[in-house]
Amino acid sequence: MKTEKILHNKHTGMGAPIGKYAFTVNNRQYYVGDLVAFKDSHTGKPSAGLVALSQDGLLRICGAFMDEPEKIEPKKILPYNYLTPLLMNRVHDHYEVREVKVKQMTLTEIEDALGYKVEIVGND
Repeated sequence: MKTEKILHNKHTGMGAPIGKYAFTVNNRQYYVGDLVAFKDSHTGKPSAGLVALSQDGLLRICGAFMDEPEKIEPKKILPYNYLTPLLMNRVHDHYEVREVKVKQMTLTEIEDALGYKVEIVGND
């Protein structure tokens, strides 16, 4: 069975696949698990955070979830594929990497499991 790594928030129980596209700022793409430097909108000081899933379901920078990424001038420090558990815990100790099984199903199998028809409207 196929597996995928999830960046999981231990406080909220929410997570997103590491490497999933999150947003673009100044023609640079950011992905879940990227380590990013940014200017804290409250203090004006430099800060760092991981691109992760916020409580409102948006992919943002942890430590700046309330701010639009364009407003905090993000700069990628390290791409997601170089993220290690030690580094992640140094930045945010409430995140962990979980490996989850991905069940592959046809649309018919999904509809049978749910008990009603499903219309696919996007890739997310």
